[in-house]
Amino acid sequence: MNLRSIKYITLLLLCLIIKAFKTFGHETNKASFEVVESDFSIMVKADFPWTIRNALFDASPELKEKSDKEEFENALFSYFSQNLQLYDVAGNELELLDYEPMPRSGHDHGAQYSLYYKKHGKPLAQIKNTCMFERNEDHENQHMVHSLAGTYSIFLTSKEADTYEIAEMEAHLLSNPEPYVYFLIFLIISGSLVYAVAWKRLNRLR
Repeated sequence: MNLRSIKYITLLLLCLIIKAFKTFGHETNKASFEVVESDFSIMVKADFPWTIRNALFDASPELKEKSDKEEFENALFSYFSQNLQLYDVAGNELELLDYEPMPRSGHDHGAQYSLYYKKHGKPLAQIKNTCMFERNEDHENQHMVHSLAGTYSIFLTSKEADTYEIAEMEAHLLSNPEPYVYFLIFLIISGSLVYAVAWKRLNRLR
């Protein structure tokens, strides 16, 4: 199997996973989260069932008597801050800067939001997600994480296990790149020297 075939199969599998991932949040006891990490921020695309509103009322019963849109939006911001917590390799909790609703597609009755977190210059290492645990004992949150290293992590959080640790080696590599950079430089220099010596000997034989 050549490299092109491997890349094609990998891309196809990712497309199938993402397609299944998109439909995950349509069940009332499930929600999905796509986490995309960049150099200075993290964006989370959250896909909730329509019962997210009831979960918010469970967490903040006083909202049932409110009709002000701004109060609802502020309560939702607080809900996200308290229930979707991201941490970097230094143990710093990442600050939720803002969120915005995403346009609905077709006959979808769920609720989709984009959440924006500020990074402190270090890679993502841990995710704690307890969103909607108020509603169902068997609620599950599915995650797909696109890391800076170009890898993908797919995992669930539930009441039994509400926190996920990003691969330790990956986080260490991203937060402490110097030894790996030096090793890479060493390999490049060594390879160049070997190539130069081999080339010189080949020319002598000619």
